[in-house]
Amino acid sequence: MKKKLALLLGSLMLAISLTACGTDPKDVDYNGKTYDELETEVTTYVNAVSTLYSGISSMIEEQEMADFDYSQLTSDEIVESYSQYGITKEQLAAVETWAEVAEQYGDYKESLADSFTITKSGNTTTSDITLIFMNENEKEKKVTFEIVYESWNMEISGITIEPVKSLGEKMSNAGLNTLISMVIVFLVLILISLIIYAFNIFPYIEKRKKEKAQQKVSVEDAGAVATSVDDSVVETDDYELVAVIAAAIAASEGCSTSDFVVRSINRR
Repeated sequence: MKKKLALLLGSLMLAISLTACGTDPKDVDYNGKTYDELETEVTTYVNAVSTLYSGISSMIEEQEMADFDYSQLTSDEIVESYSQYGITKEQLAAVETWAEVAEQYGDYKESLADSFTITKSGNTTTSDITLIFMNENEKEKKVTFEIVYESWNMEISGITIEPVKSLGEKMSNAGLNTLISMVIVFLVLILISLIIYAFNIFPYIEKRKKEKAQQKVSVEDAGAVATSVDDSVVETDDYELVAVIAAAIAASEGCSTSDFVVRSINRR
């Protein structure tokens, strides 16, 4: 028992020691690429996208292309024309996002020293670096430039450029998301309540339909009864008239009503 306990504690201590040691990301092989190569690559991409944005912005100003849309840069025609200069489609797509960030936070100033990091998650490897943008009021904004690779071949699958959110911005966004979620929940509850209330209306509508149908049947029955009564009255009147005429004829002829038959009466 003591030997098993000692073996278990020894294995636990070994696992803890290995976890604590960790691995230096600079010594890891990223499927044929080193830490320094990835850092150089992301820096090269930052410079390329920055230069492309500056050149395209100057061309837009010179030619007064106020309606220019940066999303046009990813069209097959433009990608093909730029590919002869070694410019990739990913870089051209990144220029569109770069333009949005520059419009909001100002011009690119520099990259933040020692901000380069590499992250491996599942089938992707991500390298990113923090950039500094500055507006006309000399207010700085940190922006993350990120390159995503497919881990098995280290080919670039995408480039993202996103502003680094402060704690206040994160809290503000979280509060806004919470408010929107609560509003959606209450709207759904109100909708469910209306649907449930509608189920109470359906029996009332059916009841009204049945009452109207019964009233219609009653009116039709009353009409049929009135018609039959009228026919009976007409027939009774005819019989009485026949009896009176027969008595008058018998009196004038001096005979009995059984000696003749009244076959028809013509009304005028």
